[in-house]
Amino acid sequence: TLSDMESCFNIYNMERLDKEVKKGRGIIFATIHSGDTLMLMLYLALRGYKIYGLFDSNIQYKETKNPLESLAKLKDRKIAGKIGKLYTKKGLTRLFDVLDKNGIIVWMVDLPAPNPKRRAIVDFLDKKISVSNSLMEVAGRTGASILPHITIYDGRHDRHNVFVGNPLSPGTGSVQDLFNFFEPYTRRYPDSWLGWYIFDMLKTEV
Repeated sequence: TLSDMESCFNIYNMERLDKEVKKGRGIIFATIHSGDTLMLMLYLALRGYKIYGLFDSNIQYKETKNPLESLAKLKDRKIAGKIGKLYTKKGLTRLFDVLDKNGIIVWMVDLPAPNPKRRAIVDFLDKKISVSNSLMEVAGRTGASILPHITIYDGRHDRHNVFVGNPLSPGTGSVQDLFNFFEPYTRRYPDSWLGWYIFDMLKTEV
């Protein structure tokens, strides 16, 4: 229930999310693999936000079902129709539809860029890494805001601390700005970043 979830989360600067929602342009809620994003999505859905997860297309072919399918089928009127899933293989069309309806797309940005034309080289944790620049393209074409956030799990108190950053303008912001926001948190709470397993895949000599 929502009351149960309230006791699990501390969200800092939540008003930034609400402010962007009121603009009616859709939101790319950008993050890295940290904390428990699925729990955060469920929590936001219980609070009434229309929220979608963006996943690599390969996940739909795996034997293990997408965890969001279970969340979306929960018999709770407060979240009915408020949790959705998107797959990258279907292109950007569904993303445009969601943003056009002022939906929120949770987008993991610490993943390899399959398309060289949509690749960005950024500095992160004293390395140069190669990541996808697609979210900037989507934001530019739709007018959606890019809002960074990161989830840090506090095991001592069994709480999820979510930090929401300032929105990025697609005209002036960059993927590097996102990683500048993430870096101090990953340095301070390295155990919460689950992306170490793909870090070698992201590193580049360019």
